[in-house]
Amino acid sequence: MPVAESFRTVRIFLLALALFLHAITLSQREKVAFEKYGVAEGLPEEFARDVIQDDQGFIWITTQNGIVKYNGYEFKTFRGDKSDKKGNLQLRGGFKFVKARDGKIWTSNFREGITSYDPITERFQNYLPDPDDPEDLPYNT
Repeated sequence: MPVAESFRTVRIFLLALALFLHAITLSQREKVAFEKYGVAEGLPEEFARDVIQDDQGFIWITTQNGIVKYNGYEFKTFRGDKSDKKGNLQLRGGFKFVKARDGKIWTSNFREGITSYDPITERFQNYLPDPDDPEDLPYNT
């Protein structure tokens, strides 16, 4: 048998062996279980805009119908009162979460300013634009 043909046979054998070993390792991977959560499980709606985990391990979900805190067992939805003009909990959801170095979670809603959540005080703070204050947020968006 010529050297070139023997080299080709060895290459084919090594390729087949590599494919076989790859198939074995794939078949032994641990299966990851997923659970689907929706309105029936306590979410205010099916569509989540953003998800973040805070420093205490809670999962936060922002939806159009409120901000949700998930502790691994149950959902707590924060909605707020749109008629409150004093900057109190005036939530209607947000678009994107950002976690600050101090542990606060920030979100914005294009119609209602910026909101932060302080895990130490467990309170929300709104930063709403004031058209009469030139150093305030320039506009809602």
